[in-house]
Amino acid sequence: MCNKFFQSTHPKNIHDIIVEYDADLRLVNATYDDGEDVELTDSVKSHLQDDINHFASFQLS
Repeated sequence: MCNKFFQSTHPKNIHDIIVEYDADLRLVNATYDDGEDVELTDSVKSHLQDDINHFASFQLS
């Protein structure tokens, strides 16, 4: 199954990012609009996982 994507905002620097997650709703990767990888610290991972869970809840309803 293909990974899914959505746009979000970086929790610390407020830049737009593209978040990639898998079929099990787990964070796969995040990149800035220019393609540069987001540094996925534990804090950023936690925030983005919360975003995935929130975003996916709308997709499932």
